[in-house]
Amino acid sequence: MIKIINASNSRNRAPQQKITFASPVSLPPRLGHARWRSPAARPPKYLRIVVLLGVISLSAGCLTVRDVERTRHYALHPNLSITPADTLELTLGIRPLFAARPYGLPMARLDSAHQLSYRDRDQWAEPPPNTVTRALGDAVVATGRFKDVGNAADMARPDLLLTGELRMFHENNAMTPPCAEIEVRLELRPAREQGALWAETLRETAPMESDTPEAVAAAMNMALSRLIVRAAESMATVTPPDALFPHKTNEKEPVY
Repeated sequence: MIKIINASNSRNRAPQQKITFASPVSLPPRLGHARWRSPAARPPKYLRIVVLLGVISLSAGCLTVRDVERTRHYALHPNLSITPADTLELTLGIRPLFAARPYGLPMARLDSAHQLSYRDRDQWAEPPPNTVTRALGDAVVATGRFKDVGNAADMARPDLLLTGELRMFHENNAMTPPCAEIEVRLELRPAREQGALWAETLRETAPMESDTPEAVAAAMNMALSRLIVRAAESMATVTPPDALFPHKTNEKEPVY
């Protein structure tokens, strides 16, 4: 607070203004400080202990490692018992099988309402079409029917092409007893000609001993083995036309 006072002396000088300052104003303490300075206004001691324990427990929960259940992976190793056949002077290129959209790494299951679902944290070790393609190639090689067998993309000009689609690869709970079910469509065609030499849709099932992922893998391994053996032995009985054999098409008629 500032006060201005007019002052004059006896010699008739002009009045002078004198400025004086009042004592500084003391502000009241802040409300928060006043509240905590009062012992009566402090929270009870037990409440502070409860809050402290809550903070400690939350910190302990954030710092400790949780027990997380990891995903289990199941591999298939089909048992292939193949009967050898006579060898043809033809090469066979196998293209990777296409797969229906539902069949990937998660283990699929079909119920009685025709609804597909998946097992929690249970997966195949690799995509099912890769497993079926590799097993099919091994079985065809074991027959000895063709002079050379390999991936069609890695071969220069194979004489024959084997293509297909994986249509089913699930556990079927709609059947009694529940079983593993697999269905594959295969087609054997000339690489440079129209038409199919052999085409068939193969389907196999195998009963499950229990409702566990281990039982699903065991039943699927059995069904896959039977299907691959059927496919390889069926292709081994196919007799291609003479026009597909290189040594016969390149022969020239004798000149007399």
